Amino acid sequence: MTYIDQLSIKDIRQANWWEEISEYFGISAELLQTAVAFKRLDPHEESRELISAREQIRQQFMSQKSIKLHDRILYEHVEDVSDFERSSSWKDYIFVCINGERRCFQNMRFYDWIIHSIVKPRLQHTDSLKIMDYGCGSSLFTRLLSQDFPHKVTTISADVSKPAVEFSVARNSRYNLNGSQGVLIEDVMSFPDVSGIDLTLANTVFEHLPNSAYQIEQLVKSLSKSGVLVENYVGHSQATPHKSDTFDSYKSRDRNLDMLRDQLTLVYGSLPEKRDGIYMESSKTRVWVSDETPEIISRMRKRLKFYQYHRKFLRLMDKAGYYRRGKV
Repeated sequence: MTYIDQLSIKDIRQANWWEEISEYFGISAELLQTAVAFKRLDPHEESRELISAREQIRQQFMSQKSIKLHDRILYEHVEDVSDFERSSSWKDYIFVCINGERRCFQNMRFYDWIIHSIVKPRLQHTDSLKIMDYGCGSSLFTRLLSQDFPHKVTTISADVSKPAVEFSVARNSRYNLNGSQGVLIEDVMSFPDVSGIDLTLANTVFEHLPNSAYQIEQLVKSLSKSGVLVENYVGHSQATPHKSDTFDSYKSRDRNLDMLRDQLTLVYGSLPEKRDGIYMESSKTRVWVSDETPEIISRMRKRLKFYQYHRKFLRLMDKAGYYRRGKV
């Protein structure tokens, strides 16, 4: 059961991470806070209270088939679960929303960096933008956009997780009714039927793709003439993937990064170091643009660099206790 009408209007930057999750799914704030660790833990590191709270939520919102599949991913050897099974396991995994929202709040500065350095400047030269959060999870990014730019952005929340897409569209619609769209990716090997995307965020996504070469190539093709891609493809082609990542995305990483380099222009960040044709592991953010106009590229680089310094300054202020945004 969901509680769309109980989603209250609020400035999400001043809210607690659990508030809208609690309102929409009808889960108590106390249970949510107990069920989510501050950082990713291995199963043996989890407390009894956390395990019990998480199990209570799993039993209420997930099918038994999905629970069994997730247990296999957690406890069986990574090679015993196929990429297709691993990707399919996200379909009704409620913690795509819950864990995702907690981590998104911890990453709030990152989303505001994109908004200030890319979205706002572009809206000065156009009436509207089409923006996709690919592998959206709870999609705090599109939530911020819907609150900040109603009627000026069309947001697309795309994910294989049905709870994630429905939650994202429901709360975005409270601020941007006609501009909030969702795409449920039912075939995990496919890519959404979208085009003319002005900005795509694919943060911590590429490493999860089971058909990565095709999916990333289609993502590039879906960009508008001056479309922007923000990504941070992690992993290593010679490594064993993390339990939630796929063998395909790791093995294809070198080729996929080369494809991005050949088809787009890198305006922020850098490709990982390459040794003997293999890209080293890195999780640093990169910003790519499909437009090769030197003036546009130069302006984007300056803005991204300026707001990156601003972001670092605010992070230092946070650590010093001068400024707090939301509760994580």
